[in-house]
Amino acid sequence: MRRDRAITAQDMPDLQRELRGAAAQLLKTGTDRIHYFHAGPAAVAVLVGAEFANGACVLLYQYGNGSYTNFGPIRPAAPAA
Repeated sequence: MRRDRAITAQDMPDLQRELRGAAAQLLKTGTDRIHYFHAGPAAVAVLVGAEFANGACVLLYQYGNGSYTNFGPIRPAAPAA
């Protein structure tokens, strides 16, 4: 999935639906690791993590200063005790 345009608050519901569909499709294939290269607002990275991280290990690479930095896996929240 690739988006090469600005994201506004009004785009978030459509983006979430698109991500949810993409996540379901990808996870049906048995994918267990996703390398996610992100150059944009942190809110979008959080949304991607929320949709994908419960089914696969998502490794986040954030763009800044001309290159990508590996921030490691996005982990789902620990269950409440």
